[in-house]
Amino acid sequence: MLRRRDWLTPEKSQPRGSRSATSAHMRDAEMKTLTWARINFEKRYLAVGRSKTEAGEGRTIPLNSVLHEALSDYSKWYMERFGEIRPEWYVFPFGKPRPYDPTRPVTTLKTQGRIYARRLRSRGAGTTTGTRS
Repeated sequence: MLRRRDWLTPEKSQPRGSRSATSAHMRDAEMKTLTWARINFEKRYLAVGRSKTEAGEGRTIPLNSVLHEALSDYSKWYMERFGEIRPEWYVFPFGKPRPYDPTRPVTTLKTQGRIYARRLRSRGAGTTTGTRS
């Protein structure tokens, strides 16, 4: 099962959070403010909330198999961490080094990416790539 600290996959040297954002073609701010209410696992799509552009707001993004699996695994970790998942809660909750407040969004996904990049480099693996800005 995927835990927040395990956002890395062996075959991809990129954090799950940024890989998910890249797979979904989401900007960093869109990913950080994503709530559970905007994800439809059954119909396999997510709806973007506030966006940098007017055209980007409310758009739906199909969940490809990689993104669907990552979010499904992550939701299991989330459920264990917080005991429940409420629609208004943020998918990526606030808290450092461990998330503790799902009512507030994480402040940055890029910090997580840098942390994991350092861990990878120390293991001799590749580097990470960022999300859209």
